[in-house]
Amino acid sequence: MSYLLTFEPLPEILLEVERFDGIPQEGTIAEEPVNSVQVVFNKPIAPNTFTADDITFTVQGTKQDASLIGITTADNRTFTLNLTAITESCPNGYYVLTVQTAGITDFEGYQGRDGRQASWVLFRGGLVQLLTSAYPVNAGSVSFVPLNAARTLAPRYSNETTAEYGSTLRLTATPEEGYELVNWTLNGEVISTETVCEVLANSDLNIVANFQLKNYLVEVGAEGGGIVEQGTTGYYAYGKKLTLTAVPDDGYQFERWMKDGKQHSTSPTIQWTVTGSAKLSAVFTELPYATLSGTVRAANTLFPIKGATVSLKAADKIYSSTTNASGRYSIQVDDRTQLFNVFCQANGYIDGPDSDLSFDSNTATLDFDLLRGATVRMPEQGICTFSSPVSLDFSANATEVKAYYADAFNSSQVLLRETQTAAACEGLILSGTPSARIDIPEADYEVNTDATNLLVGTAFAPFTVSGNNVFVLDHANGNTAFYRAAEGVVVPQYKAYLMSTSATSDVINMLFGLPTSVNAFSNSEESDLWYQSDGKKTGHHQRGINVTRRRKVTIH
Repeated sequence: MSYLLTFEPLPEILLEVERFDGIPQEGTIAEEPVNSVQVVFNKPIAPNTFTADDITFTVQGTKQDASLIGITTADNRTFTLNLTAITESCPNGYYVLTVQTAGITDFEGYQGRDGRQASWVLFRGGLVQLLTSAYPVNAGSVSFVPLNAARTLAPRYSNETTAEYGSTLRLTATPEEGYELVNWTLNGEVISTETVCEVLANSDLNIVANFQLKNYLVEVGAEGGGIVEQGTTGYYAYGKKLTLTAVPDDGYQFERWMKDGKQHSTSPTIQWTVTGSAKLSAVFTELPYATLSGTVRAANTLFPIKGATVSLKAADKIYSSTTNASGRYSIQVDDRTQLFNVFCQANGYIDGPDSDLSFDSNTATLDFDLLRGATVRMPEQGICTFSSPVSLDFSANATEVKAYYADAFNSSQVLLRETQTAAACEGLILSGTPSARIDIPEADYEVNTDATNLLVGTAFAPFTVSGNNVFVLDHANGNTAFYRAAEGVVVPQYKAYLMSTSATSDVINMLFGLPTSVNAFSNSEESDLWYQSDGKKTGHHQRGINVTRRRKVTIH
């Protein structure tokens, strides 16, 4: 095996960059852009071999377009680089110029091997660009002051945009009300969480004070019998609006709101804006009495009745009120443990009572008075009657309560059909669980609406039975039914009754059927007969309330 050795001649002096002229001295900064730099080689070169390809120029680590650099020489050894086209648009920061000699040929025809680098720091006017801000906007402010600047400066605020290079800046974050400082960021990096921090101004600075809303503990509670809706104890951000509603339990009333032990409001609903920690408490007190109020009007004319006596009666208590010129009454009851019946000594009905009382006779059968808006309770046997010049909708009531109308009857029983709604002036049989509560709506009505079923309903006024065709709802021997009333018996006001000339028995039992539409029930024996509301048979209709063909008709 043989080898061939080849020798390449080398110059006595290897081409290299001897120095750069026009560069700021080490440890100093350029306060104006460096627009011209001289590159001095250690020997003359072929000028056409020194091009932009041999030059690398970076600013803040970003490579610039070297083709914009102008290259001139007077002696082929010292070359002037014109950097103006680049530096006029470059920012402050760290500049680096590198010249490689590997592509440059000297006057002997040899190329260099190594390069040389020069660097400097530029801050125009000796100042760094400074941007301070608060986030979110208007959440706070930023101020700063240089600690070791060459000249004395007054405190500066966020509209100042420069700081002296090399100075130390002390920055202070001042939050607006309801905000607190989270941290400081410098060029996107977190540098501190303190309200005061110090930063060295050795580069352009973008400093942000980041704020957030403060959270405060708001304690919400209730004292006595009641609850607070739409509000719970917890931490809430500053400025959060809370709507709090005090709802009393049965038998209690809302009295006031307390804040930190002091009275704040007497309105049940308050809006609270969080501005700090707070303790809010709704105070409830037991009701000393209950109130029943409403209006008494004439059944036919709807005119208010003055001087009518409205009474609440229990076993050993009676509360009464007399209506004023507008027919208004108001009764206060101080014993809320009793269950009361209500009575009105006037031809009319009680319109729109507003009460939390229950009405219960504690007897076998309860005939509801004409109460619009009242709350009633089923009696022990769970059977009662209701007839009122109001429309009722039972679909929204307690599911255990059902309403029936009289569809037909024979000699010994009346057929009842279940219904979800009842037209005005319809007589109804109610069936349900004993003590079940029924809310009677305050519906509008038309006085001349005709009843379309056989149940006459409840008497507007007491009347004396004439003949033997009146059957009154009653309870006897454990049976709730319609019992024949003897001639001369006085049927009380509001007592439920029906009329029949075909009944052969003294008792008409109730047969509960399924929901259906109202069917006309014809009976040739009664088809041409007219009755007055007191049950008296007549041969023709008269002014007022009449009954014919098992229909109740109002004649004006």
